[in-house]
Amino acid sequence: MEFENIKIRLNKLREIDHSFKLFGANGHKYNLNPPLTAHQIEKIEEKYKIKLPEEYRTFLQQIGNGGAGPNYGIIPINKILEREIDFEIGDLTKSFPHSTKWNLNPPKPNDDNEEWFLDNYYNSKWINGSIPISDMGCCKWMLLIVTGKEKGTIWRDYRVENKGITPLKKSRKDKRRIRFLEWYIKWLDNGLIYMKRIYR
Repeated sequence: MEFENIKIRLNKLREIDHSFKLFGANGHKYNLNPPLTAHQIEKIEEKYKIKLPEEYRTFLQQIGNGGAGPNYGIIPINKILEREIDFEIGDLTKSFPHSTKWNLNPPKPNDDNEEWFLDNYYNSKWINGSIPISDMGCCKWMLLIVTGKEKGTIWRDYRVENKGITPLKKSRKDKRRIRFLEWYIKWLDNGLIYMKRIYR
């Protein structure tokens, strides 16, 4: 039932935002890629030796393999794992290394320390066990954790702004993590609220 509500909300957002004013909508135009079968997902998990978070797995089967979603949309799982995007993925079989906000407090980037940034700050070990689920633009990414204690939660990768990697939380007071499905539904609900203001 929850996934049917997602389809209803998405269709409503598509109807309201006919000019694609919501950030990123001009790219995905509220379209979804075809869903994957259980067999296709199992083959992916077998090939990459991972077990995808259950909410995300169901989303791939019942909603679609990427397309309409937060920021510039949900990246298709095949494009992520086959390295068809400009993002270096860590070792997915290893646990995500963070449990709280992480940063190395890097120096201000310049020509002299470029190698340090590549070898240290942007080392893929810091994003082991995660996949880039959504492109925020300007080399900022949303990560979905697929391995370890944080599995199923969403984190921001803001290393391009020297702000490290941080978890999404429900609110300033509620420090609980936001999981994939809640993140997606929140995008839909916030989008509908914003569009009703724009088009009223």
